[in-house]
Amino acid sequence: MKKDMRILLVYPNLPMMLVTPLSIALFTWILRQEGFEVQLFDSTQYGDGDLSSPQNRAKYLQARAIFSEENLKLLKDTEMAADFLKQLESFQPDLLLYSFTEDALSRALQLLRVSNPLKIPTVVGGVLATAAPEWLLSFPEINMLCVGEGEEVVRDLAFRVSESRDLSGLPNLWIKQADGSVIRNPIRPYVNLDDYSADFSLFEESRFVRPMGGKIHRALPLETYRGCPNRCTYCNSPMHNRAARQLNRVYLRRRSAASIRREVANLIDQYRANLLYIVDDDFLARPRQEIDAFIDMYQEFRLPFWFNTRPEHCTLELLQKLKEVGLFRASFGIESGNEDFRVKRLGRNISNSRLLRAFEHIDASHIQYSINCIIGFPFETREMVFDTIRLVKQIKGYDAVTVSIFTPYRGTVLRDQAIEAGWLAPGALTVHTTASSMLNMPQFTRKQIDGLMRTFPLYVEFDESAWPEIEKAERFEPEGEEILARYAQAYRERRWGAR
Repeated sequence: MKKDMRILLVYPNLPMMLVTPLSIALFTWILRQEGFEVQLFDSTQYGDGDLSSPQNRAKYLQARAIFSEENLKLLKDTEMAADFLKQLESFQPDLLLYSFTEDALSRALQLLRVSNPLKIPTVVGGVLATAAPEWLLSFPEINMLCVGEGEEVVRDLAFRVSESRDLSGLPNLWIKQADGSVIRNPIRPYVNLDDYSADFSLFEESRFVRPMGGKIHRALPLETYRGCPNRCTYCNSPMHNRAARQLNRVYLRRRSAASIRREVANLIDQYRANLLYIVDDDFLARPRQEIDAFIDMYQEFRLPFWFNTRPEHCTLELLQKLKEVGLFRASFGIESGNEDFRVKRLGRNISNSRLLRAFEHIDASHIQYSINCIIGFPFETREMVFDTIRLVKQIKGYDAVTVSIFTPYRGTVLRDQAIEAGWLAPGALTVHTTASSMLNMPQFTRKQIDGLMRTFPLYVEFDESAWPEIEKAERFEPEGEEILARYAQAYRERRWGAR
């Protein structure tokens, strides 16, 4: 075995998308446990001239502007490709492992065009590789990818490369050969989450900065379960459950309370976290006894934490118990306020009346929280968006409304339906959830969707008597810009006291 085996982890990411990726931290921990030398190239702090998603959130009144201004200070003043080549030449890695989402594919390809001429064994992975491996291998820059979970793959890859062994039979690995044919190896068993920990030491200190709830925190992510029991058609998480059923397996796994305790202690002791960002798709979608076990365990720490969940899981008693041990903030998705559309098209089988009752409990708990909405779904209309606006106007106690434009990620049901309806080109590549709409729908145009994106919080905040004037702010013309600026300033003063 090569004694000084060097591995470079490459994280192509959108500018200033600050959530620290668990995949990189897991791989770092695994590879260092085996004695390999590991470095990281992270593209997060390289700008590309366009507004990043955090900047757009501030622009569209979904976050305080100070956070996007602070983020801009973190941008590097050097060129990404040149810095990447410099690190490749100085570190001289024996293996490159890329991990990225669909939004970052363009950046990944840019970096691959830098590293591929050096003839270093290179494997790409991430949710896109699992959702669309055949399509991803159609790019000339990509020759090997990991389908499915990567924890055991990166360990096996490292040992095989260090021992100059053949990679062709490695489970989860797909390999494009010189003649264009593809070796598709079978999927290995799913991992036990309790067996792993996270090592964030390769990230720059500035990557732990996380704006939330009016403050800037030193926040790190925590995974307490993997998978999602829900069947939302706009999300690619259910894709894993469908794939697991084909293999007669169950994808959803939850960590034990003892394992979570060890990881929380690690994040506090090693990285001085003052906020934990729980990355589970739906934190409260678990048996009540497991939630109670988490609460009992977490009393030792009482460190502020955030999670995302569905409002219908919440009771006042449960939220109060969670708040007592550290629940600092939560996000609740309603996505659409049109009940029929939400049930039939989005896979969210809950009534508006039940949602409103749940938000009464959430409001009474006095936790800080935001509401998540999505607009521009396939089959949606402008009138349906106003159903969402009117529903949100009935909810009390939130301090922010996050609005995303539907993003047709590969692996989602709605992407396939949009392509079938002729509203999306099959090869279309996503950007991010605050970019312009990608759908070309006759009943709800891109310009209409983009106009509502920037005015949605205004419609929610101000009385309906102001709506005719706010409607003018949907238009991308001088009068609309002037009205938008005026109402945006009034919104910031009313919502955040900002001038």
